[in-house]
Amino acid sequence: MQHGQVIGSSSRLGGEPHERPVHFREIFASLYQRLGIDVTTTQLTDLGGRPHYLVGEHRAMPELVG
Repeated sequence: MQHGQVIGSSSRLGGEPHERPVHFREIFASLYQRLGIDVTTTQLTDLGGRPHYLVGEHRAMPELVG
């Protein structure tokens, strides 16, 4: 993974994303992709038997995975 970079920008005081907000699930999707796990098809089943995708609708960040 490409690390040590700035992605997007924040408000003047750093309280809110200004440009290219990032969701934590995008970071997890990037990590899973690097581990060879397909987040578009891999599901986990909860205790009630309902399937859940690992990161919902979020996808890997091209800035991190190149």
